[in-house]
Amino acid sequence: MHTRQYHILVVGDDPEIRQVFHDSLAKEPFVITNAKHGQHALELMAAATYSLVITDLEMPVMDGYELIT
Repeated sequence: MHTRQYHILVVGDDPEIRQVFHDSLAKEPFVITNAKHGQHALELMAAATYSLVITDLEMPVMDGYELIT
């Protein structure tokens, strides 16, 4: 039986919050990648496909609003 593996990108400038998401989601069969701001997320998304992106809205460099538009 083939089990699909979901790849989730967690974007946020607070490393503790990213770790909380990582720890919570890692309990499931997900691959978790973290990005420290929107620009970093765009760079990661150019190189890989993600099933879901969870983003903070207020971040330096590029905020979540810019990322999702």
